[in-house]
Amino acid sequence: MKIESYQKQQDRNLLDESRNWLAVLIPVASMIWVLSIPQRLGILVFPEQLLAVILGLAMAVVYLDSVDSSTSAVNKNLAQCCAVLSLAAGIYLALRVPVLSEEAFFRPVETLLVSIVVIPLVIEALRRSVGWSLVIVFG
Repeated sequence: MKIESYQKQQDRNLLDESRNWLAVLIPVASMIWVLSIPQRLGILVFPEQLLAVILGLAMAVVYLDSVDSSTSAVNKNLAQCCAVLSLAAGIYLALRVPVLSEEAFFRPVETLLVSIVVIPLVIEALRRSVGWSLVIVFG
């Protein structure tokens, strides 16, 4: 019994650490943008790319924050998968913004697939953070 509780405590600590580091990256990314560090390094970064990264980070934090000690193993694993998928979607969007902003009309399959992944993730993260009221209004 002690081994199981120790393992649960270790898993919880890892989730807390991951969530905390992801939460720290949100203002760090904003500060990097405000200080014009990419521009000073000669890297062209669109504001939409920064927003895509911040959206992915914020959704991952929401998913990891919704897991507590009373959460079932299935819901915990689902939240972790959604967090990883949110990070991947944010990074993918950040990398593809220059192309999609100019050629979205010519890439309907890619834009559809991105929207099929991102929109449910945003709605579920909104539900987990605010509740059903805002999901009903905007969903």
